[in-house]
Amino acid sequence: MKAIQQGLFIGAALACTSTSVAFAQHTHNSDLLRIEAHGTLSTYEGIGGGLRGEFVILPEGAIPNFDDDISLTAGADAIIFFDDHDHDHPGHDHDHDDDGLGIWPAGAVQWNFYLGRDWSVFPELGIWLQLGEDGHGHDDDDIDMDLLLGVGARYHLGGRSAILIRLEYPGLLHIGAQF
Repeated sequence: MKAIQQGLFIGAALACTSTSVAFAQHTHNSDLLRIEAHGTLSTYEGIGGGLRGEFVILPEGAIPNFDDDISLTAGADAIIFFDDHDHDHPGHDHDHDDDGLGIWPAGAVQWNFYLGRDWSVFPELGIWLQLGEDGHGHDDDDIDMDLLLGVGARYHLGGRSAILIRLEYPGLLHIGAQF
């Protein structure tokens, strides 16, 4: 069993070495600011859109001989929620209206990994502020803060242009374009 584990470790190390050389051959966009516009779907019966700016803080990334960069992202989504149904809870029988507009500013750290010339993938970690409606039935006058966890991918069209898809906690799907 130990021989199999060592073989897998050596194979993975060789694969990473050859892959990192291939990644290092790709030169990604060296701009320090990237802009993104996207549509937003919420699992809380909402739809909207948003803008993000990515400020590249480590253009050479964190891994030597690997094509990556680290960015700070900031932006906001405007989401219209359509949740208008009965919420029957033990001891509470009432209608609850979660319709309304929510503005969700966000800030995160994003780590981009470039997979050849056409694709990049990224995780991100940050915070959301939820102003107005949040789709949870909370008071519209509250300002809520939530953890932002996300993963996404970009298909690079050339130059500064890319198509983006991102899935984020708490329950958002973004599809858009970067330019």
